[in-house]
Amino acid sequence: MPVLRFLFRPPFVAAGLVGVAWLVSDGLALPVLFGFPWRHLAWGVVLLGVALAVAGLERFHRAGTPHDPYAQPEALVTGGVYRFTRNPMYLGLTVVLVGLAVWIATWPAFLVPPVFLLVIRVAFVPREERRLEARFAAAYLDYKARVRRWL
Repeated sequence: MPVLRFLFRPPFVAAGLVGVAWLVSDGLALPVLFGFPWRHLAWGVVLLGVALAVAGLERFHRAGTPHDPYAQPEALVTGGVYRFTRNPMYLGLTVVLVGLAVWIATWPAFLVPPVFLLVIRVAFVPREERRLEARFAAAYLDYKARVRRWL
């Protein structure tokens, strides 16, 4: 597997965006937008995001389908958190990024969640949806009609 394809995965994209925001914020000595208690409450948001992503990942493991965005799906997962969102792992990562933005508390950090969602929406979701539709046909289309992409 080429290195760029290995690195171009949602968790690495998220980490890279946070790293860039942090470096820009630190390098430009940008002012912190707010402090206690908001920055400390950010960790609760991060934990909520981790819990959502892990719940989605656990459902994939239970169904025996890979979580690799480049792999072929083995099962259509519609239970658990997938009853509420078709993308709980991406949504969970986004919630984590919101929490980290609050913790970093500079304006570049708040650009990270929407940029991440844009990357996911353009680079990952369409390909994944095509694979699911090709593999599960009417069952996926029914699921897609019942459950929203994000919330």
